[in-house]
Amino acid sequence: LGIHLKGPGFKRCNNHCVFCFIDQNPGGVRRPLRFKDEDFCLSFLYGNYVTLTNTPREDLDRIIEQRLAPIYVSVHATEPELRRELLGNPKAPDILPIMQYLADGEIIQHAQVVLMPGKNDGEHLDRTVDDLTELYPWVGSICIVPVGVTKHRAKLPELRVHTAEEARALLRWQEQRQERFLGELSERFVYISDEFYLVAGEPIPEMEFYEGFPQVGNGVGMIRQFMDAFEDGLPRLTKRFTDDVNPLRIDLVTATLPARFLLDMIHRVHEVAPGIAITPHAVTNEWYGEGITVSGLLSGRDIVAAVRERGRGEVVLLPPNCLNDDMLFLDDLHAEDAQEQIGKPVVFGTYDLIESIELAYDRVHSAGANSGLLDISRGPARDEAESDDDAPETMRAV
Repeated sequence: LGIHLKGPGFKRCNNHCVFCFIDQNPGGVRRPLRFKDEDFCLSFLYGNYVTLTNTPREDLDRIIEQRLAPIYVSVHATEPELRRELLGNPKAPDILPIMQYLADGEIIQHAQVVLMPGKNDGEHLDRTVDDLTELYPWVGSICIVPVGVTKHRAKLPELRVHTAEEARALLRWQEQRQERFLGELSERFVYISDEFYLVAGEPIPEMEFYEGFPQVGNGVGMIRQFMDAFEDGLPRLTKRFTDDVNPLRIDLVTATLPARFLLDMIHRVHEVAPGIAITPHAVTNEWYGEGITVSGLLSGRDIVAAVRERGRGEVVLLPPNCLNDDMLFLDDLHAEDAQEQIGKPVVFGTYDLIESIELAYDRVHSAGANSGLLDISRGPARDEAESDDDAPETMRAV
């Protein structure tokens, strides 16, 4: 009919957070990732975190009336002046009365604290957790995530990441807090994200620890789910690949932080399926800087460079979170272009390593190692891919 429907507009953020990742983007990042969204609709629909600094009373009433729950709230600190400093917004309202208003309307909220050494840790973190506990059960959980620091921080406040010892101290703090909450609330309530465990060199807790995974989208328990899926799928791999009649050589792309737990999984795959040879590539993030160590923030150019230099396999297996639905990497490189530059088939994995290996095997042995371009059923071809400035995206990191 010649009718083109435009998607809904979203509210822009009115803060200038000292830790804002968008302000640390390099030039050339795909356009939607330059958009700072701050919209409670995206929080309800997709789990985006919002500070609620631009949410007037009528919007709060709409959330309550339409039961738009749960809402995910970026708190960072409950002390008003400290929070205004962290948000870079001297007019930011006190967050506790807003969250109390939603709690009075029986709206479940999940809170996030981006933890910055020397800024909102120590006694400030204790104060934040104590204040939010007063809103339980309508504040259903608190998640503490590490600050991300790229090499693109010119003219921005000085920040640093946590050391291994600081991460271990935070784990001890969490243990003490959770012991108290288990006695008072019958649940753990506060969780630190998976990245802290990897930085500390400590094992990931078992599934029961996460009590339903209320903040898995924020990297709390995501690795545990990945590890459990591996254990469930390993017998299937053993049955399917009991010999090396159809061997497979895979270049497995990951980032430097998740490589710490993937290496053991790869070793176990080699033990049960010797016909599968996996070469891991822990890609250093040159685009954002070596301090960014998660797979969801790898650029296409860094992946291409690493695999072209050191690749040995017939097929390249990429993490599932390094592309958007238009098959674009963070640096706007299309998946087809990446595959052409690498010179071998590319498969995009899932959050299940065994399933991803099976996809790679089927890609090579069903279609042939040199057949055509990759399957782009996830999104449009490069000539059709679009980037909309008014369509914000969320970067899934771990």
